[in-house]
Amino acid sequence: MKPRILYPVTFALGLAALSPACGESPAPEGEPAGPSSTPAVSVDADAGPAAALAYVPDDSVTGRKIAAAQQQLRDGPRRIDAHLSLATVLMRRQRETSNAVLMRYAEDVLASARALAPADPQVKLMHAMTLQDGHRFEQAAERAREVLAADPDDTTAHLVLADAQLELGDYEGAMDSVQAAMDRRPDLRSYNRAAHLRWLVGDFDSALAIMELALDAGSSRDPEASAWCYADLGTMFLHRGDPARAMASADRALALVPGYVPGMAVKARALARQQRAPEAIALLSEVVERRAAVEDLLTLASWHEQHGEAEAAAQRRQQADLLADDDPRPMALDLARRGVQTKRAVKLAETALARRANIAAHDAMAMALARDGQHERARASMNEAQAMGTADANLHLHAAMVHALAGDPVQARAALAIADGIDAGADLLLRAELEQRLGAA
Repeated sequence: MKPRILYPVTFALGLAALSPACGESPAPEGEPAGPSSTPAVSVDADAGPAAALAYVPDDSVTGRKIAAAQQQLRDGPRRIDAHLSLATVLMRRQRETSNAVLMRYAEDVLASARALAPADPQVKLMHAMTLQDGHRFEQAAERAREVLAADPDDTTAHLVLADAQLELGDYEGAMDSVQAAMDRRPDLRSYNRAAHLRWLVGDFDSALAIMELALDAGSSRDPEASAWCYADLGTMFLHRGDPARAMASADRALALVPGYVPGMAVKARALARQQRAPEAIALLSEVVERRAAVEDLLTLASWHEQHGEAEAAAQRRQQADLLADDDPRPMALDLARRGVQTKRAVKLAETALARRANIAAHDAMAMALARDGQHERARASMNEAQAMGTADANLHLHAAMVHALAGDPVQARAALAIADGIDAGADLLLRAELEQRLGAA
């Protein structure tokens, strides 16, 4: 009998992940990316994908695989398997380095493949993965469903669909898709997604046990997949207030893939929790130089402010502000957290929620509405954010603030107590404001 990891649970609300699951196509935080500055895609079936073939890879293990795949495609420019091989290693190197240009080259290859064989199921699936990377989740789900209509046993299609469903807020659908994948082929990809889903419903112990299965199923041929799982595990430990284990997980990720940006981001946050601010700031600064994300930039700004570095903080906030239209949720939450620009926070949160109705978006919406004095709507949004029972201290701190601002100190103290039970060191700035408000209540 195949293992059944996902318990049959039905929720009234479909909600998505607070952090990405690992595997073939990990879905990053944020919103739709802006236009690419890379060369235009070639769809000349005889010429092949010009931009991707012109790319000169580095001398890493994956870089050498890219060079070999490029030569294979030059030798057989109409071979679909050669297109898929090159796209696969380009996407792997993109995950290893966080170099977004490599995903554009993969798109170049897949555009050429679609010109040759638009109905090929593997071409459709890899195209869906690039759509996921561009945060076009509805289109990615559509491609995955097309493949499943022809072959219901395609495990990868079930997982691609699950990732899109999580991002779009279809939690129950994501559970069904991951279970379908596990029933057919339990492996690192399906185990990790199952672990992530268990964490989302507040079952940390089961999530940890299943993540161990994912790591045991890892392969030395694809160290990045295991590195992503270690980074994901480190994020879970951070949410539990355990920076030492988060650090160990991040170090394992970085041992597998040196310079791995997701591992660096987790390690920086673990360093900050261990009161090693200069190291944390230096490491996260390196992360944003390679992959500028609103959430990381705002985290850096907060760390600079805590250490009296006002000019550096202002610079990071300015950088984040330039990206806020593409990634509105972190900015909305940051503004609401600090109680500034409340109207803008609401507008940004509304945009984020319209794009992806997930836990994080409902959470940001609740905080923004609460700061804007729209207390009934704020509490309704917070109820949706907490519907799955996710054991996240920040989420419960935000709930406490929503209740406190609504004039309900009893509910606020109850939420604060839950947050303390998960991680008493989470968001000390917001906690200080809460304690001041509740002390006066």
